[in-house]
Amino acid sequence: MSRLTQVRGAGSARFTAGIGRMGLASGSLAAQPHKMNAILSRAAAHYEVLKDFAGPAALVFAAVVALTAAVVAAFIPLHFGRVQARIARNQAETTKQQADLALVRLKHDLFDRRYQVYDVARSALGEISRDGNISAEKLAGLEGAAGKAVFIFPQPVVDYLTELFQKGFELRHYKHQASTDPNASQQVTELMGWFRQQYDIMLNMFRDYMALDENTATKAPPPQRQ
Repeated sequence: MSRLTQVRGAGSARFTAGIGRMGLASGSLAAQPHKMNAILSRAAAHYEVLKDFAGPAALVFAAVVALTAAVVAAFIPLHFGRVQARIARNQAETTKQQADLALVRLKHDLFDRRYQVYDVARSALGEISRDGNISAEKLAGLEGAAGKAVFIFPQPVVDYLTELFQKGFELRHYKHQASTDPNASQQVTELMGWFRQQYDIMLNMFRDYMALDENTATKAPPPQRQ
């Protein structure tokens, strides 16, 4: 007998023995009906208990779901309300910063325009101090500066520039007559004395409307002589 035949025979024998044991077990349960009835009774009792708890459990679960939904429904508007409030605050801060920046730019542009007027007046005063007279070009510049000052300076500066132009016009007029008219020469001397006093007066006049800090200078440097 071959080895394969022996293995097959042993497997058949074990299978037959297992079938036999299953038959005995089935027969044993069938032969004892009171045990089967006890098992079925316990199963039925467990089913009734589970069935009784099924209704309350469902109610509890539904209540939990409803409560969770209510909490979520209340939280979402509150959360978005806070987000919107934070966004509104940020927008307000951004708007204020933009307004402040626009104001700084406006002040800077205004300072540049005002300084141009001041520079024209200072240049004319320097020419008078240096040459003892004012050229037609500088005199026209004073007249134009007074016209521009109407839109960028308060009235005191406009009045001062107008007076400066008038005094310059008088100086130029009397200067041309000084060689033949003693009275004109006297007028030139008085006008030159007035112009020499204007450096600090002009500085303080413009300083009140142009100074970027309250601790700026109060005296102007003397003009350079050629």
